[in-house]
This record gives sequence, structure tokens and C-alpha cells, in this order.
Amino acid sequence: MTDYEKALSHALLMLGQGGAPAKSMIAEIANLAIQTVSQLAPKDRPLEIDEVRLVRELEGLVTWTVGPEFVIDSDEDHIKWLPAKRGVLEWKFWKRYRRYLTEKANPLPLAVVDSIDELTDKVLERLEDPERKAPWDRRGMIVGHVQSGKTSNFVGLICKAADAGYRIIIVLAGLHENLRSQTQKRVDEGFLGYSSAEATTFTQGNRPIGVGLLFTGYRAAADSLTGYQQDFSRQKARGLNINPIRHDPLILVVKKNKTILTNLISWLAGYADSDPKNVKRRQPLPDVPLLVIDDEADHASINTRAIPIDPMTGSPQDEYDVTAINGKVRQLLSLFSKKAYIGYTATPFANIFIHPEDYSAAGTLGQAPNEIEIPYGEGLFPRSFIISLPTPTNYIGPVSIFGIDPDPEAGVNSSIEPLPLIFRVTDSAVHIPRGHRSSLIVQSIPESLKRAIRCFILTCAARAYRGSGREHNSMLIHVTRFISVQRQVHELVRRELQDLTNRLRYGDGASAQQIITELQILWNEDFVPTTKAVLARITDPLMIEPEWKDIEPLLNAAAQKIAVKQISGESDDVLDYHNSPDGASVIAIGGDKLSRGLTLEGLSISYFLRPSQMYDTLMQMGRWFGYRPGYLDLCRLYTTNDLVDWYKHIAFAAEELRQEFELMVDTNKTPRDYGLRVRSHPNGLWITSLVKMREAKTLTISYDGRISETTVFHRDDKITGQNLDATNRFLTDLPKLNSSGTCVWSKIPARAIISFLREYRTHPHAPKVNSALLAHYISRKSAAGFLNEWTVVLVSSEDKGARGSAVFPYQVNLVQRKNETEDESSLKYTVKRLLSPVHEKIGLSEMAIRQALEETRAAWAMSPPDKRSKDEPKEPSGPALRRNRPINEGLLLLYPLDPEKAKLPYDIPTVGIGISFPGDKLNPTDGVEYEANLVYIGKELGDEDN
Repeated sequence: MTDYEKALSHALLMLGQGGAPAKSMIAEIANLAIQTVSQLAPKDRPLEIDEVRLVRELEGLVTWTVGPEFVIDSDEDHIKWLPAKRGVLEWKFWKRYRRYLTEKANPLPLAVVDSIDELTDKVLERLEDPERKAPWDRRGMIVGHVQSGKTSNFVGLICKAADAGYRIIIVLAGLHENLRSQTQKRVDEGFLGYSSAEATTFTQGNRPIGVGLLFTGYRAAADSLTGYQQDFSRQKARGLNINPIRHDPLILVVKKNKTILTNLISWLAGYADSDPKNVKRRQPLPDVPLLVIDDEADHASINTRAIPIDPMTGSPQDEYDVTAINGKVRQLLSLFSKKAYIGYTATPFANIFIHPEDYSAAGTLGQAPNEIEIPYGEGLFPRSFIISLPTPTNYIGPVSIFGIDPDPEAGVNSSIEPLPLIFRVTDSAVHIPRGHRSSLIVQSIPESLKRAIRCFILTCAARAYRGSGREHNSMLIHVTRFISVQRQVHELVRRELQDLTNRLRYGDGASAQQIITELQILWNEDFVPTTKAVLARITDPLMIEPEWKDIEPLLNAAAQKIAVKQISGESDDVLDYHNSPDGASVIAIGGDKLSRGLTLEGLSISYFLRPSQMYDTLMQMGRWFGYRPGYLDLCRLYTTNDLVDWYKHIAFAAEELRQEFELMVDTNKTPRDYGLRVRSHPNGLWITSLVKMREAKTLTISYDGRISETTVFHRDDKITGQNLDATNRFLTDLPKLNSSGTCVWSKIPARAIISFLREYRTHPHAPKVNSALLAHYISRKSAAGFLNEWTVVLVSSEDKGARGSAVFPYQVNLVQRKNETEDESSLKYTVKRLLSPVHEKIGLSEMAIRQALEETRAAWAMSPPDKRSKDEPKEPSGPALRRNRPINEGLLLLYPLDPEKAKLPYDIPTVGIGISFPGDKLNPTDGVEYEANLVYIGKELGDEDN
């Protein structure tokens, strides 16, 4: 630990002894901390502590706050136990870990440590008392945010579970060895206290690390059957002569690998008794409390095979096969009569699609004739509890980076502008075409990537100037999933960096292209205004504004330090940050290995082209989310217009579903209730891979109380013209009106709406509106006695200067909507919002509108001040209007959009559609089933991994 880190640790301990300190007090505490370190340091060397930076960092750390968590749970077969035991247990592992969090290099603020303490208590109390008589079985899920620090949370839970008496703790740590070893290292530092790279069992001679370096005055010992460089092996387990039944406590960090898990189950099964009625079947271990923590629980752990349903009962059949990893995790749990399973994930929606009644008595281990029977048992649906973790105020997530548009229905009452950190890539297709094959020959890299590499050099230099010269710096390049293409990109990037470092080291001679001049222009045009813009929105005392004269002398050293690494299955390159005490600077090039869980320390520059439109895939690929203390203004995301649009969509969808989660907390719903809610959500069709959603042969969707509106359109005159023709045929078939301006038809039969939707083509990137699905939905609801009568509205703009149009059967003024797609070569154009909220009143009685306004005002009055508008609503909200629309009546709104306003290269009006469905989205009527051949939607969405 450096002098600076020691001073920071001492200062945080002093700050933690009182309330929120005044600014002047922080300076005094910093001075006291420096004096303490000085007294303990050798007298023959000067201290290396930047007091100004220490004060700035402390000011930043004490301003962190953490919001509340949200919990939905079920007390079924659960006995409350923790309050009675909290004062009896010694908490040796936890006390040591808590202290470590505040004293380690890069310590956590006390508010964050307190939050981890409270949250891990909430999780632990929802597990079972390990001393409770068997059998018991708890299943839960912890929902965090991408790169938000969930590992710190589950290491804290491991410590408390061991203190409480859980004897075996197994962490399932991703598919790849680098992620497993990264997790093992965190467990070594926070729980074991010694390096598992050298020994996995506790002895006095172990090399202490992390919590093991703290003097506590007591012994907190645990063993591991896995190491930093070694996953589980039966041979090693036997060699150590560890009996899992009698051992206490024992931890394993293993990959989600069929062979590894099979070997682990086989070793544990060797200690289980045979069933007297069936010698091949193993009985559960009777008195060994097991905790399984499944990191990235939405990845590989889910059964993606269709579950056979008994046609008589509607429930899953008794015996069926499951996917390999899912089956092994379930067999592992089946071996124990006392067990708890907790899935940690930042993208929970795939887990919610697990069938809550999933249970299979099938399952074998080994080869005939020596195979043994271990049933798969219950699925991994989190029936016991779901906890949504809060994030500290300095967490940078999708909403911060991509922004969000206002939508009161999703609890978003005002727009949030994106931080100015995105550079839109438009030159990549020539070099790395979308949809390329593994045989692609990459001749050169885009100019945008060359610019990104220069930005990384500038960022490394700026961080060094700010006093973070010994911190790690990372750049991510994720442009393909094919290793053969990654290899070529790696070589081209290596050459580009080599050229830049040579030019910085030796100069450009008489060349007109001077690298120092190039970098100075980039600094002045990009970094200077961005830092000012970020500081206008974000308070971070460490983000000081350097001048060019401060940066230029540091460029050569910053560039020479950078290494280019290919992080893939075939490469020997590793991200060995822990072996770089002076800080590593790395350009990491990869695909799948960089997509999940792997932490890129000090990530600042991301160059990301990987196409996908599934919520969970994109969110996990977003390594740039997280914490960026002291250098957020130096971060950049280079990506395409399409990916920016999709991240905005998924940020909104996630926000909407989190709001619904909070509503279900307020109404005391259970995980099964929430599972049903998400599974019936229209966004469920695109927030995750359809393969993961395949709980059975059908999906059930409900649009009750929802609005569906087109905000993404084809930028194609042929398709636009076809939609216009379909609209005109539909309008011509409606009863003739003698009116001008907005036209309204009442009591239109559902069959007319269905016929129109079957002709109208929505854009495949329209996240909430698919005309074929909507036609199917209305058809099925109509057959069930709902949505039989419709109000149809052809909207005419009342704005001054709106252009008239005679291409419809009625004279209307075209609606003005700005095109939000900046790329003129794009095949789509987007608008922020199609509907005018006031139009949802059309077709309702005055009484219904008054009732909707009363409900809107009542909901406003009950909302927290920070989640509502300043003034009492003067108009009813969309959800309230839909609740008061008769359940048999739908509303179809047609918006003729002005192509001139959208700057389209043709003069054909685009017809946008909005459908307002009656009902209450929180208490829907029966949904509509969709057959599993909806996989075609996945093909339309173009997810290369789907």
C-alpha cells in the first residue's frame, strides 16, 4: 500500500466515526491522516502524498449516497431466524471483510459499505437458518446493474453465510476461465485471506492477501477446493482428503462447464447414501447446508429446451431432459436436503421467463452400467425472493450515457439528456461490414478507430496529470465475435499504436503531419469542451481541467506504457492487472470473453460495433457502464447510430420494468406475480433471446392498459407508399364523413382493424409495435368478447404552417415530427413520440374523462415529490384514460407525417399508427397466446447471436 493509499484509508476511518462532515473538516482530517502516516513511516524517506488530491478524493467519496433497495418475496416454507441470532453470531468473516472494504486500495465510502451490510442482511434473512432441520430449499435472485459492484455484494454474503453456518459455498462464475479466476481472486481477497494461487487450504504459512493482511486478534479460517489458476478437479479434492460433510466452511469457485460440474457432483455424490429402494439413486446429503451463488445467472444457467406440457393438467410433465449446464446446477442442488440458490444478474428478464412449475424427476450421472440417478428436480425460478439492488449516485448507467425521453407512464416525468461521451461511427462498414463471416479479410481499420486510439493516449496522459498515474487504464475494442477477425484487428491496432509511439518518441521530422499537432487539435476540439460539459452536470472534485501544456509532456510515457492484447480463447494474452503495481494500460480486443462479467479496470475508451438487439446481450456487452471517479469526462464510446438507438430503447424498457417492479413491491406481490407480469409484457418479445423465453410452446402477452405507437419507420418510398395505400383502402371502406380536419369514426368492427394491420408494415426495429402481432392479438381478444368496437381517428395537425395533403380520402394537415436519426444513409427514421396525449380522450364520455383526471391527480398526490411533476396535472394521464375506456372498445389513431419536416428524400406522407388499449396494465384480463414459431421475430431483429 502506498503512502497515499494509507493516508486515504486513515482519513476514511476518521470520517466514518461521525456524520456527514463539513468541507473544512475534510481538510483537517486529511492533514491528520498525513501526520499519522508520517509518524509510522521510516524517517529517512519523504512521504509521497499529494494533499490537494487527497482532499479532493475525500470530498468526492463522502458525497456518495445510496438509494433504497426493492424486495418482493414469499414466506412459503420459510421460518424467520436472523433477528434472533444476529446478536449471538460472532460474524468473524463479515467484520474482517467490512474493515477491508474501508481500508483497501481504492476504499469504498462508508455509505456504500453500510449499504452492502444492510443488503446482505436482507438477503441472508431470506435464506434459511442453516441449523433448521432438513429439508428446506430457498431460491432467490439479486438484480444489480451492469458493472455496478455486485461482486462486492456477494462476497459480503459469502462472509455472512459462513459466519451463520453454511458449510459449503459454491460460486458459479461464468463460462470462461479468465472470469472464473477474476472471481476467485476477489474471493481470495475478501473471504479466504490468502492467495489460492499458492495454496487452497488454510495454514499459518499461507501468503496473506486482502483481509488476511489485517490484524484482527481472531482466527477466521476457510478452505477452497479451487485456486486462482485451477478450477475444481476430483484428483485434487481426493488428494487434500477433505470430507465435505464434516468440513466447515468450504468454498469453490467453478466455471459453468459441463465436465467441471459433472466432476464436482460426482465427488459430492461419493459421500451420499444410496436410496434403499433404488441403489442407483443417491439420497440428499442430510445435514450439510449449501449455498450456491450463480453469477451472471441469465447466462448458460437457463434451460432453453422446450418443456413438455401435460395436456390434461397444463403443467410440465414429470420427466424430461434439460440443457447441460441447467441440468448440472439442478443436480448439484438435488444432492443436498438443505440448500439455497441465489442468482446474481444485471439482466434478469430471461430468469423471469423460467417456468415457475419447472420440475423433472429425470437425471443421471456417469455411463452405463455404472451410472447413478440424481434427479434434476426443481427449476431455477426465483420463487422465494427477488431483490433489486440500489446504485450509488455516482454510478453511470444506460440512462446517463444514452439519455431518456419523458414518459409519465414509465415513471419518467422529464427528459434526461445523454452525457456528451458518444462518438457516432459511420465509417466502419467498409472495413468491418455488418453481418460479416469468419472468413473476412480486414485490410485496414477505420479512421474512427484510429481517432479512438489517439483519445486513449490522451486519456492516459490526463489521468497521470490528475494523480492517477498508478491506476489502470483500459480501452475496449469489440467489433466481431469471430476470433479469426479479432486476430487481424489486433495486428492492425498493434501496428497503428506502434506508429504513434514511434512518432511520439522520435518525432515526425520535417513532415507536415506532426503527431503533437494532431493530438493538440483533438484535445482542444474534443476533450476541453467535453470536460466543461460534464462538470456542468456531475460533481467530482477529482475532475480538474488540465491545459495542453500540462498534457503534452506526459504523452510519450503514456503511449509507451500501452499494450495491445487479444482476449479470446486462442490467445495467451491475459488481463493481469494484479501483476502491474504501477498500473497497466491495455487495449483489449475481443468478443464473447469481453461480453460478460469480465472487469476492464479503468475502462475509458470503448469502440463497439457488435450488432445485437436483445436487451440482455447488449446490456452485458456494455462494459462502459459503472464507476468512473475522476475521469468520467475522459471516457468515450465509439459506436453506430443503430446501437445508440437500441441502447436508448433498452434503457427505457429497463426503466419501465423497474417501475413496475416497484409498484409490485408496494402491493405486496410475490416473485410468481412478477414473473407472470413480465412474461405478459409486450416488451418481453424483444428484451431477451426468444430461446431463453421458451418456457413452453407458447408465450402469453397482454396489451391491457397499454399504448402501442410507431416511433421507427422505414426510410423507403416503396414501403411508405404501400402503407399509404393500405391506409387509404382502410379509410375508404369506413362510413363516409362530411367533415374537415381531424376525422373520427365510432363503433368500427374489429375485423376492419385486423384487416388494416395485416396490410400495414411496421419497421422491424420498432420495439413495441409489430403489426402482425397486434392483428393476431386483437383477433384473439375479439373472439373472446373483448375489443369488438373501435374508435378510429385520422389526425389533422392544428399547428400553424402545417402543410395540407390531398393524398387521403379526406383533406388533412400533415403532422410535424422531427426525424431523430442523424445518419442520412440510414434505412429508417425515428421520432421521439408519435402520439399527442390529448388524443387518447377521443371517444370517451365527459364522465369518463373527469374520472380519469381525478385518478391522475390522486396518483400525483401519492407520488414522492422527486417522481412527479411540480404542478398538479391539468389533463388525465394515458393510463387513467385507458382504465376508464370500456373494455370492449379500442382506439386506433392514424398520424399522417410530413416528409418535408422529417427531411426525407421523397414527398410521400408516412402513416404512423397508435393503438390505445383499454384496461389496467397491472391487473390485465387474460392475455393472448402466441405460438413458439414467433422465433421469426428474432430473425427480423437481426440478432447475430440469437
